[in-house]
Amino acid sequence: MEASEVISRVVEVIGRVIYYHPTYLSCMECFSELVKMYIAKGEFDFHPKCKEIYLVNLNFANDLFIVCGATEVSLKLIRRALRMFGDLSGLHLNSSKSFCHFAGESQAKEKKLCEILGISASTLPVKYLGTPLTTRQLKASHYKAAESQ
Repeated sequence: MEASEVISRVVEVIGRVIYYHPTYLSCMECFSELVKMYIAKGEFDFHPKCKEIYLVNLNFANDLFIVCGATEVSLKLIRRALRMFGDLSGLHLNSSKSFCHFAGESQAKEKKLCEILGISASTLPVKYLGTPLTTRQLKASHYKAAESQ
C-alpha cells in the first residue's frame, strides 16, 4: 500500500471517527494503520515476543501501550506515526504522562531512545491505575492503589 493510500485511509477513518464514532478505540484504528504502513515497508522492529502475533499496540480505556524493539529506527517510526496521527486527528502525545519501559538495556541506551520520543523512562513493572500489569496472580497489597482511586 502506498503512503497516499494509507493517508486516504487514515483521513477516512478519522472522518468516520469524528462524525460517527467519537471513541478512542476508533481513533486507535487510525494509528494502527499508520504503523502498519511502516511495518509493510520492513522498517519496523517488533518487540521479540510480539512479532509472531503482529502486536504493536494495546489499548486500555484511554491509554495506549506501544511495544517495539528497542532500536532507534523503530522509535523514530513510532514518533513519525504519532506526529502524523496528531496532525490528522488533533490527538497528541502528552509527554508528561508518557513513559518508556525497557528490559535489559543500558541506561545510556535507554536515555538515547527516550530522547527520540521526548519522554522519560520508567521502571518495570508497568502499572495501570497503580496496579502492576503482570502475568502472575496479584496480592491483596497490589490492589490498594486502585482502591484509593
